[in-house]
Order: sequence, then C-alpha cells, then structure tokens
Amino acid sequence: MGRLSYLFLCFGICSAGCVSHTTTPNSTKTAVLESAETNTPSSVFDYNRVEVPFTNDVLDEEETRNYLVRHIHFPSIGDNRQRNDQVTGKYYESKHPGKKPLIIVLPIFGGHVYPSQSITLYLKKISDGGMHVFRMLGEQNLTDWWALKYAPDEESFMDLWQTTAEAEHNTIVDIRRTIDWALARPEVDPDRIAVIGFSRGAMMAAVAAANDTRLAATVLVMGGAHPHKALATCPMLRGEGVQKKVQKEYGWTLDEFADRLEPLYYDLDPASYAGQADAERILIVEAAKDDCIPADAREALWVAMGQPERISIPRGHKRAFLSMTPLGNKWLQREIWSFLQETL
Repeated sequence: MGRLSYLFLCFGICSAGCVSHTTTPNSTKTAVLESAETNTPSSVFDYNRVEVPFTNDVLDEEETRNYLVRHIHFPSIGDNRQRNDQVTGKYYESKHPGKKPLIIVLPIFGGHVYPSQSITLYLKKISDGGMHVFRMLGEQNLTDWWALKYAPDEESFMDLWQTTAEAEHNTIVDIRRTIDWALARPEVDPDRIAVIGFSRGAMMAAVAAANDTRLAATVLVMGGAHPHKALATCPMLRGEGVQKKVQKEYGWTLDEFADRLEPLYYDLDPASYAGQADAERILIVEAAKDDCIPADAREALWVAMGQPERISIPRGHKRAFLSMTPLGNKWLQREIWSFLQETL
C-alpha cells in the first residue's frame, strides 16, 4: 500500500470506524404518560384485518446452513407506487425448531439498498439462525420526482403530492399487514416482532410503532418527524429540480413549500402520535449534523416517541451511514443487535 493510500485509509478509519457518538438513555416517562392521557390511538391506519393472501417462492440458490430463503409478495392495500401494487420481500426463515423472533427490515424506497441489506446479513450471521428476518423490498421511490418537476401547473403539482401521501399511507398500512402475515406463521413468536427503518423508512416505522402495539421493538435510523420539511428542503433527495421549480415558477420559498405539504403529511408525521409509543421498546439513531432531516424534526421524533434511548453520531446524513460499513467496523449493526437482544 502506498503512503497516500495509507493516509486515506487512516482518515477513513478515524472518520468512520472509530464512531464517536453521544448516547442519551431513555428518559423518565412523565412526559409520555401526560401526553398519553390526552391522545388516543388514531384510526387513520385502521383496515379490514383479514388473512393476507401471499405468494411464496423458495429461492434454493440462496439457502444456507441456517436459513431457507423465500420470496414473498402480496397485494398492497392500495396504490403503493411499487410494481403491480405489490408488497415484496425476502423472508429468511430459520431452519431451527421452535418459535423465534422476527425482524422486519424496511427499505429506503427507491434509494440505496445497502442499509437494509447490510443489517439483514448481519442479523442472520450473528443470530446463527436464532431469528427470522423479513427484508421488505422497495425498488420504486414513493415520490415521482420527474412527474413533479414537469407538472404543468400548481393544481396538478399538488395533486401529485396528494397521491404520493396516499401511497405512503398505504405503505404504513402494509407494514401492519406484514405483521398480520407474520402472526399467521407458526414459526414466528408473536410477542417478539420488531421493525427497523432507515431515513424515510424510519419515519414510516415510527408511525407504525405508534399505531400498532404488536411491535415489541422498533429501531429508527437517521429519521425524524415532520416529513413535509425533509421532502421540501432536503438537498440530497432527487427533488432538487422540484425545489427549483417551486421557487422559479410558483414563487414559493422552500419554507412555504413545506407549509403547503404539511396538511397532506399530518397523518404521516410521527409527531402527530405523541404518547402512543412505548419508549422502552424504541431505539433512535440520528445524525447530529444531519443535512437532510432538520434538527427540530429530529428532536420532535425523540419527544413524540417518549424520549427513548437516542444515539447521536456527529456526522451528516450520508456520512453517518459509514458506521454500517467495514470501515466503521459495522458499529451500528452491533448497537442495533445489542438493543434487540435486550428488548426481545
């Protein structure tokens, strides 16, 4: 290895591998109990709970010593922006006898697959067949940024956002229906079902956790509340052209853009369900210098979830994910595993 390469490697390890962070333990429950007295579980995500009609394809080529691998898909509750309005996933079913925990791993819809793929592989390996994992697949983005960019007028533009919000609503219902599917599996322990969400998926996982008491553990990574703010202002989303459009064509500031999205995303905002989640069963991992999720949105998530244990990584949104890479020594996977062991 050349000297320059060595220096870059050292820099990478110092900036990512030795993950400096701040951990805030679970706070007292006073605020949660007080807010719970004035908030009742929402019926926004209620649905007709029936047996989920799924299709099961065994992937023989991916079978391992500890796991059978099945490709699962079932119809969404509605338009979920995925191909044929299907919910799809890879189900890693432990070969070992007895009921075991199930971890539902959500994707970054239409985004990078590394976080969900990496935590899935880690959980399979470290548990040695001691848990089942369902990795939901989400190839398509929930937001049609291209259509928004070329919307002919404000009315069409906002109509597109309305359908986007509806697709996200349906996806949250589908997370709950994935739990329905899991509860029908004889090998799954019904009292030990968890969900892990990353970025926008963390926002949806938070809403699901607040509206479904069947989740025994929830991990929220680089998420936040107030999704309308991130969608309107985040510089890393594919919406840069959309942000320029509203400023140039409609004369809105980005804050005004967020204000127009807020009513559409009220039911999809974790902050709307303060006091409904069990803080002892939630772990929040955030990027303390997040340049996509605003600071007030991250704080609002923590408060809404009852001030659970929170790990703050002093990095931006993307760089914080380096803690899941080999350079980061897969530190974040170990933290998640530790939390799941303790909670489940």
